[in-house]
Amino acid sequence: MAVDVGRLTFAGTSRWFINGMGIGFNGMVTVEAHKIGVLRGPLLYVTAFLQAFRKHYRTPMMRFGFDDHPFMEQATLSLSINLAQREGGFPVTWNAKLDDGLFDLLHVRNLQRWELIRYLPALLRGSLPTDHPDLASSQARTIRVESETPLCIHADGELAAVPGDGIRSVTAELVPGRLRVRVCPRFLYEGRI
Repeated sequence: MAVDVGRLTFAGTSRWFINGMGIGFNGMVTVEAHKIGVLRGPLLYVTAFLQAFRKHYRTPMMRFGFDDHPFMEQATLSLSINLAQREGGFPVTWNAKLDDGLFDLLHVRNLQRWELIRYLPALLRGSLPTDHPDLASSQARTIRVESETPLCIHADGELAAVPGDGIRSVTAELVPGRLRVRVCPRFLYEGRI
């Protein structure tokens, strides 16, 4: 089976990702997760989320260009650019498919601090509201981001850039069918033989 991959480009460098990337707050969650050495799985990410909430809650102005659409500017807490359904263990893009030729995006705009905590259980369950004006889902093949402040970026849970790097613009481009994977029969990974 051939699946899509993403290419992240900034400051003259490029790197691949196969699951997803995050910009802004979710990048800072990754920073905090890397500081925590003893936890794993959902407990690690919930703890890192709470640490990032306490230390790094910001909604800087960012400019976005999706595919051939003109740039738009919005206050932004985070942007998830996913090939798969999960980011950091959280199911954020339930409709994502690894081979549909599109990134699935979750753009968290100027969400209030109390709302971010209120929606944490929904984030864990994969049931974020679809009608909230500051939670926008969409799809695209290419995303360009420019920020007034330096970006924090993770790709597949690995830090690609932290604010100290001074990166203020990044492009994510989908490369369809770039990776060939072997898919096991369903009964093998569901435990039914």
